[in-house]
Amino acid sequence: LLFGKDFNEEDFKNSNYSTILKSDCKPLIEYINSNITTYINNVYLKLEDNKFEEEESLIKLLNNEKIEDKLKIKIIQKVETKISDLLDIKNDNIRTQLLIHKKVIPDWSNVIEHYVISENKITNILINFLNSEDVYSELLKEKLIKENKDFEISLIKCNELSDDSYNSLL
Repeated sequence: LLFGKDFNEEDFKNSNYSTILKSDCKPLIEYINSNITTYINNVYLKLEDNKFEEEESLIKLLNNEKIEDKLKIKIIQKVETKISDLLDIKNDNIRTQLLIHKKVIPDWSNVIEHYVISENKITNILINFLNSEDVYSELLKEKLIKENKDFEISLIKCNELSDDSYNSLL
């Protein structure tokens, strides 16, 4: 037992922050949240198998204003967890990093969200994301939302998309 709960060592190794939050050990949770940068540097990033954070806990970390962006980027690089909705992340720079590292679920709403926050431009970051086979093969499974005509036109005019990506998406 860990703090009155059943302890699962695998969860503790694989999703450390989520496991701590679910422990209901308020003093530990408060201590970690008060010293979040120290925890991230000295514990979180050093746990080799700590790659499978629950999405809700990852969002909490990425939206934590006490954590510097450079540390958030290290978290993004470490975890395999993907964010299902870019709108859950408050910081545009962190949203962009999620796309760069392909840590966002490939769906049209996330693609269009990045397009909108990029002042209705298809950025190199978005092009790289869309040119990834695992991304365009997922996007192929769902219809493009027809709500954003500007995006559709920009996508059609985009010469930087690979032929495979272009053929799959349009």
